[in-house]
Amino acid sequence: MRALVETAFMAIHTPLVEAYTFLISVLPA
Repeated sequence: MRALVETAFMAIHTPLVEAYTFLISVLPA
């Protein structure tokens, strides 16, 4: 069960971090 939760968390969390990093790099420009 724990592995499933961690997998789901990474599947959701990683795209959010990438989108956040993308916005940080684009907005100040």
